[in-house]
Amino acid sequence: PLLTNKALALFKLKRFDESFQDANKACKIDPLWAKGWFRKALASMELSRYRLALEAFEKYFKLVGPQVAEADDEV
Repeated sequence: PLLTNKALALFKLKRFDESFQDANKACKIDPLWAKGWFRKALASMELSRYRLALEAFEKYFKLVGPQVAEADDEV
């Protein structure tokens, strides 16, 4: 969770490359942590890495299932 929180902070500061890097690390450390994939997808979108964003969103939605409504209201 620490890296995903840091990724969110960096995202809000518009430091998208750093946000992506931290989210990517979080996904490698714990591939079942949905927020890591969500943060990676958002940062990827801002970096115009649309294929990576799509892959990350797909992994995120597979993990959260029908509880998407509670997805991530911080961003």
